Amino acid sequence: DKGMTRLIWCPLARSGRYEIPQTVTIIDHDAFVFHMKLTSVTIPDPITKICGLAFSYCFERETVIIPDSVSFIGHHAFFDCRQLKVIDIPDTVFTIRSYAFSRCTELKSIVILNSVTFIADHLFTDCIQLASVTIPNSVTSIGGYAFYGCTQLPSITIPDSVAFIGKRAFAVCKSLTSITIPPSVISIDE
Repeated sequence: DKGMTRLIWCPLARSGRYEIPQTVTIIDHDAFVFHMKLTSVTIPDPITKICGLAFSYCFERETVIIPDSVSFIGHHAFFDCRQLKVIDIPDTVFTIRSYAFSRCTELKSIVILNSVTFIADHLFTDCIQLASVTIPNSVTSIGGYAFYGCTQLPSITIPDSVAFIGKRAFAVCKSLTSITIPPSVISIDE
């Protein structure tokens, strides 16, 4: 936008590294969608919101470091970022919408921090290399299909704070041999 507070679109011709201007506070919907030539995007501290589909289908990016200023990650924000191996989510993020990290097929581990209370539907669907997940005591609900198809996930411990587990949340987790469900869980959708 004219005030340079909202990054609406990054031209597809850009390649290599890209630094978002320090004036930007919102990365808009589709801002970097299909940017397959970008290897690195620096997300500065003023950013508070990463909207839906912001970085979807960015195949070359391996690491994403989200600054402490971010509180919201939209639906499909990093969907199908197939080379993404590391994602650092600060404890300032309160909302992560559905499909945000689905089909990040190289993502191996994720730590969900205490600021998140709900693991959205399809959040990590088909993250086939995901082998380690830490769910904090702040989470009260795990959405449907949240970990569907995480075929390398060997075990998961659900904290005592969780009351609801959505439909097929751990379906097609072929390596899952241990799941600890606490007595606090009062509903598991079929």
